[in-house]
Amino acid sequence: MAAAAPTTTDDYAAFLALHEAQLQAIAVPVHLWPSLHAKLSREVFDAGSYFQLAQDEDGDLHAVVLQDIDPSDDPNAIFLIDHAWTFTTDNNKPRDMLTTVPSLLGRMENLMHIAVVDAADIDARIHVVLQTMWKFVNSYRLGHLKPEEAATIWYVMDEFGSAIEHSDDPTFRMAPFYYANAQCAFSLLWPTDRVEAHDFATLNYVAARDDDTRTVLCSALFYPDGQAYSSELAEIVARRRLHHSDSHLHNETQFNRDNESVPTETASNTNELPTPIKIWTGTCMLGLIWCRNRERGVEMCSS
Repeated sequence: MAAAAPTTTDDYAAFLALHEAQLQAIAVPVHLWPSLHAKLSREVFDAGSYFQLAQDEDGDLHAVVLQDIDPSDDPNAIFLIDHAWTFTTDNNKPRDMLTTVPSLLGRMENLMHIAVVDAADIDARIHVVLQTMWKFVNSYRLGHLKPEEAATIWYVMDEFGSAIEHSDDPTFRMAPFYYANAQCAFSLLWPTDRVEAHDFATLNYVAARDDDTRTVLCSALFYPDGQAYSSELAEIVARRRLHHSDSHLHNETQFNRDNESVPTETASNTNELPTPIKIWTGTCMLGLIWCRNRERGVEMCSS
């Protein structure tokens, strides 16, 4: 595919002045920046030239690669994904938007593969969308705002973006990107390695610090019945129970140790020491010790 039409040097420099820190933070390869700038400037959504949506026998959609993509050889291999629904959770905003924004409810039902039982029961349909949407939403916060002012912004990607599935060994990376010129956000998609035609486009949606947390999150997000991770979940539960038992035993032992009784009185030699105290030492350090202790009333005798 031909690269997006270039823009002027001044325009590109201005783009970097506003967005370079953001591009570095989300680790977009530098050689893709010019093409990204051109696509953002002209609102070029060309993912359809590289991908298609395919439906399996269960009715689920998958994003399939149409041609080989080599990220090191194709400077155009970065794609804009639009956000179909953007909202905050303040003041019951999601429900209000589903009620008042024309066609939003129907689009979310189609995107989330929700079967509508009674089209006339709007409240019931909205309830189902609100329960289902957490499998599809992502979020970001605007970094230039103070923490107390930066509300979490939630969004659902368009039909193509929402069809990209999870994998622990993903072929693509995606990140939200705020385009200051248009004052709106997109998601950026780019391959992490060479991708062959007919492969599925996949992403790692679960960011976790350890394998146990990753397994639990994957099970909750993508396999609510837990069957896909049943053996792993059982091992995690058993391991954590053992750890809890060991910790409880350690804490109990430490508690008992801390509360051990100690003698109220200590044995001591009641014989009074002579005053002044006489100390016998060799002559080697006699001069130094004498100087330090003279004022203490200690009489020193050499042997």
